Amino acid sequence: MPDIVHDPIRCMFRAILDTKGNSAALCYLPTRYKNIIEFYHIEIPFAYRNQGLGDLLLLKAFEWVQEKKMLVIPTCPFVLKYLEASFPDQKTGYWLNIMASE
Repeated sequence: MPDIVHDPIRCMFRAILDTKGNSAALCYLPTRYKNIIEFYHIEIPFAYRNQGLGDLLLLKAFEWVQEKKMLVIPTCPFVLKYLEASFPDQKTGYWLNIMASE
């Protein structure tokens, strides 16, 4: 599996997938509040889908969120599906770092 790197300048978590430069990324936006970000998009090239890359990107991103004591507004459908599948009770796990809006 590829290394996932946080790029705070571009507001993304990114994995380089091959020597051709293909990459997967979870993009986020800062909000007007310093401790709240929005996970708004995840991009994985078609040839690399269904291999768990989205889960890995989210794992790394949520580790960072927890370390920084931040909250996330998850507007990306993939992020919401991941949360619902991983923590169906919506009260544990990464749900503790989730808020519906600012």
